[in-house]
Amino acid sequence: MVHLPATISNNVPITEFSLGSDTSLNALVDACDAIKQSASASRNRVFVVETQGGKCGYIATMGALATGASLVYVPETGITLDILRRDVKFLKTRYNLDEKGKSEGRLVIRNEVASSVYTTEVLTNMFKEEGASLFDARSASLGHTLQGGVPSPMDRARAVRLSLKCMSFIERHHALLQAQPTRTRQASAESAAVITIQSSSIKWVPVQEMVKHADMKNRRGKESWWQDVTEIVEALVGRPALK
Repeated sequence: MVHLPATISNNVPITEFSLGSDTSLNALVDACDAIKQSASASRNRVFVVETQGGKCGYIATMGALATGASLVYVPETGITLDILRRDVKFLKTRYNLDEKGKSEGRLVIRNEVASSVYTTEVLTNMFKEEGASLFDARSASLGHTLQGGVPSPMDRARAVRLSLKCMSFIERHHALLQAQPTRTRQASAESAAVITIQSSSIKWVPVQEMVKHADMKNRRGKESWWQDVTEIVEALVGRPALK
C-alpha cells in the first residue's frame, strides 16, 4: 500500500510538500496581488483576506511571505486580544510613517479556522474602527477558488516523479511477496508506506511511523517546518524595528 500525499492544505506529517499545495499557493498569490493593487488605488486600505487550509496554516503563512502581507493569522498560534492589540498598534504606527499623500494598501491573511471568535468579519470591522481616518478596511474570502485552476508546473512535475516511484515501489514489494511460500505469505510492515519529500530527497516512511508524527485531532503534523517563516514575514514589513 502506498500513500501519495495530495492536499492543498499541505498538512500531511513528515513530508514538506503535498500535491496541490503549490497550485493553491499560486492561486492565493495571484488573488492577493490583485487585491493589494486595488487596496492601493485610491486610499490607505487594509484588506483582510480569508484563505482555506483547514487547521494547517501553511497556505496562509507562505502566502503572506510571497505577497508581503503585514499580518498573518493561523490555527497553530490562534488569535487573542493581546495579539490583536499589538497588531492594531503596528498598523497605526506603519501608516503614520508612510509618505503623506501616497496611498498604501496592506494585506492581512487569515486562515479560515484561525479563530472561531475573531472571524474575518470581526477583524475587518475592528481594523476599520481603529483605523479611523488613518486607514480603511475591507475583506475578501477566496473560498474554493484555491481548489480549482490549472495545476502548476511544479505540481505536475512532482506528480509524475512521485507516481512513477510509487508504481515501482508496489511492483518491488509485490515481487518480494510472490517470492514467499504461498501458505506463509505475508507482507512486511515496510510495504505500507508514505512517499515523502524531505529537503531535496524523496524518502519512504512506514505508515506506522507517520502516525506517530500526526496530530489526529487537528489533522496536521505535530511539527511544521514552515512555522518559523512568520518571523521572516514580520521582518519584511519592518515589524521588529517598530516594536
